[in-house]
Amino acid sequence: RSCCPLSKGRQPPYAEILHSACDNSAEIPLVQIHGSVREPNTIVFSREGYRDLLQSAPNYHRFLKDLMINRTILYLGLSFADDYFNEIRSDVIATRKCKLNKPLGYALIPETTNSRCTMLREREGVAFLTWDDGQHGFGALDRYLETILCMTQPAAALSMAKVILFAPSDDTHGSLGGPPGSLPEKLLLLLRELNHELTTSKVLQSMPKGYIQPFKLVTATTLVEIEDSLRQHDFWQSWIVIFAEDSWTSIPNLQWEMLEFLWHPHSNLNTLLYPPTVLV
Repeated sequence: RSCCPLSKGRQPPYAEILHSACDNSAEIPLVQIHGSVREPNTIVFSREGYRDLLQSAPNYHRFLKDLMINRTILYLGLSFADDYFNEIRSDVIATRKCKLNKPLGYALIPETTNSRCTMLREREGVAFLTWDDGQHGFGALDRYLETILCMTQPAAALSMAKVILFAPSDDTHGSLGGPPGSLPEKLLLLLRELNHELTTSKVLQSMPKGYIQPFKLVTATTLVEIEDSLRQHDFWQSWIVIFAEDSWTSIPNLQWEMLEFLWHPHSNLNTLLYPPTVLV
């Protein structure tokens, strides 16, 4: 769905957009702030148009300000030459009355000098992600967007991955010294969070079919279980998360044995092209 501030029909549901970021709906609202070709009367190009927009749609100004305060914005194709837009951002910075510890937003714009990046970061609160267009071309934009997607959406980062949650166990004490057959609380918490991501992720629901694939969760308490899981070459990559109460330098010998096992040249596992990533 899309809507425009000057539309003669349904007005943009500003409040719903601001407060519905955590719902499970795959429908993503689109506000065309400068109008739509489907409704030529809503298109804003000139300074006079911007002034009329602010005067005739007061909720629009409040919406943009609240959006900048409560959300991190990614700007694509914005020139930062719109005075009214810059003024709203300045109001937001003044409202905070302190030096920004993190940017209000990020902008993907090629061929931007370091001095301009620094100036806009300090004055506008926007961090620029830029590149040499002549050297990298506009393919760099796609790579930036792909990286941002994976850094902000676990379902995208784990697409077609098998996540093995490993808690070393023995027959007497169970996992990490707990009762036999028990799993550590940290593992169970991560398992719940990843299951929630798997069932509610908007990325899995809204991206084109096949672009983002579901991931798989597996729990293991022995090396045999890990080996059996890895021998099932059913996923593109594998992540093994080790749950240890001690620091890396004092990991139990069993876990060191697992690391050697995974990288042994005669293990015959599917690790030559996409080796498992081990997290502790």
